[in-house]
Amino acid sequence: MGNAVGNLFKKAKVLKPREHLINFGYRFAQDGEIVDLRGNPFNFRLTDDMLYCVEYRYMQFLEVLSDDIFDLLENDACLSRVSIPIDASEDEPVACFFATPDYKKADKIMVLIQSMDPNLAGQWDQQLILCKGLAYGSQLPFIYRAHKNDYGVIVMNTHFNVNREKKKKPIPIRGSENPLQHLRYVYQNFLANCKAKQIDIIVHSSGWEPTAHWLAEFQSARKRVRKIVFINVTEPVQIQQNENGAKEFNEWIIKHSLNWIPSYEPLGYPVRSSTTNVTSLSAATMRKSETLSSAYFNIWGFFMSSLHVGPYLDDCQAIIASTMRQAILEEEDD
Repeated sequence: MGNAVGNLFKKAKVLKPREHLINFGYRFAQDGEIVDLRGNPFNFRLTDDMLYCVEYRYMQFLEVLSDDIFDLLENDACLSRVSIPIDASEDEPVACFFATPDYKKADKIMVLIQSMDPNLAGQWDQQLILCKGLAYGSQLPFIYRAHKNDYGVIVMNTHFNVNREKKKKPIPIRGSENPLQHLRYVYQNFLANCKAKQIDIIVHSSGWEPTAHWLAEFQSARKRVRKIVFINVTEPVQIQQNENGAKEFNEWIIKHSLNWIPSYEPLGYPVRSSTTNVTSLSAATMRKSETLSSAYFNIWGFFMSSLHVGPYLDDCQAIIASTMRQAILEEEDD
């Protein structure tokens, strides 16, 4: 399944050399893997034996990688970089998120929310990008597919919380002080005002917590959310019972969400979980790092189905087979 996802990069625009990565002696291969300038697999080598210098150089490389993925979002995935806060003064630090230029006019929107720091916009798992490439660790395959399925796309940037200029003292960014504040700000100032009556969401692992609090707080958002896909979530997706609207939200999230997790069970089959309240399905792999690539067509089969979670699970096997087949055939037609 991973090879099929990797083919997206061969079918997409040619990945042009990124100047920043080249300065470190690396580039993106056409299948999205990071290789050195001779085409050898990524292996970060350092000649300085001082630990501080090693760590500093490596952190510089990760910053450069994030910047080059921002560039890919704009130039290869055809998204626009949107700065926040919208009323920032000249000397005020700003964050950003990414969106299709016409997202306000789209009939449906796909929202992508990453996991824990240091994953910025465009990244599901930074270490997975280093080890296996963009096809496995970046959000690009899902963005390309969302374009194909006529979604407007919004890529959140929940961990862009302070200015990223190394020579300056870290300053919290207004409207993006933490992941929840980022989701609130983007929703209130952008997503709430768009035309779309249907919003689908993909959330990776620990991204569930700010997502749950954002949706619990804004009933207007929940009214437009059709389906949510969680990846590798092992905790209850809920808010505390003493919070306002907890009972209503905790019941709502179960009816609108599926969670793909590592399992030996066949792809897409329900898996019993003692740690999360959201219905979990098998990714047919025991490696968390392979959940997204293994379940890729399964996830899109769920989004392409017209059924909500309950009816979908009632005839899960037949629906998975038909919608996955359709998703795969559409990919092969490109």
